[in-house]
Amino acid sequence: MKLQAIIVEDEKLAQERLTGLLEPFKDKIDIIDYANNGQEAVEKINSLEPDLVFLDIQMPGKDGFAVLREIDESLQPVIIFTTAYDQYALEAFDNNTIDYLLKPISEKRIQKTMEKLDKFMAYKEEYSQNIQQLISYLNNTNPNKKMTKIKVHRNDEIVFLDLEDIIFIKASGKYTMARDDNREYLLNEPISYMEEHLPNNFVRVHRSFIINTKYLIKMKKWFTGKYKAVIGKTTKFEVPISRSYKDQLLNI
Repeated sequence: MKLQAIIVEDEKLAQERLTGLLEPFKDKIDIIDYANNGQEAVEKINSLEPDLVFLDIQMPGKDGFAVLREIDESLQPVIIFTTAYDQYALEAFDNNTIDYLLKPISEKRIQKTMEKLDKFMAYKEEYSQNIQQLISYLNNTNPNKKMTKIKVHRNDEIVFLDLEDIIFIKASGKYTMARDDNREYLLNEPISYMEEHLPNNFVRVHRSFIINTKYLIKMKKWFTGKYKAVIGKTTKFEVPISRSYKDQLLNI
């Protein structure tokens, strides 16, 4: 019996590549749908009830871990995470025998995953327990608490930045950047995680921007009724404000 699968991936080329890599295993896997973001993934998993989900970790808005937390608890599809960033809880995957695919995904690695699938399906009850352990691990290691510093990687160093120096956070494709008065820093966490864990003076103003209101100078009209936030210390920056976030900024 074929396993019904959903591929959750926000990049079209990555969707097509994974579909192509799974083609030799079409006697085992039937790809029934695709989801382009986290919210769509939750809805499709809950409605279609697939046996298997290839779940991208890094997605705008709702990331793969949030999807895992929000799918119906009565459903236990086999989850195979895909990620371009090997720092994302790979220890948790190893400890809980839950598989992941590190991008760029190779044919050899897909073959190994297909071999693991047989074990997952044979011991579904044990696998369900492992999923719950992973959710518990994520909740315990990423509690809903506010940050005091931001950890960034720079060359061979891990640098801890004071939040009070950060002017804004910006999402750009698969990456998230923090900006101070001097430079940008690459972050490990998606902007959705940052929004949840930053203190209250950091406010989401756009799907791609979180600003530190400590450095908010003014709002100015842009076009078609939209606004920009002017923020900064020595250097001034202009950040777009989405209509859906404008009231939140006005109420700080």
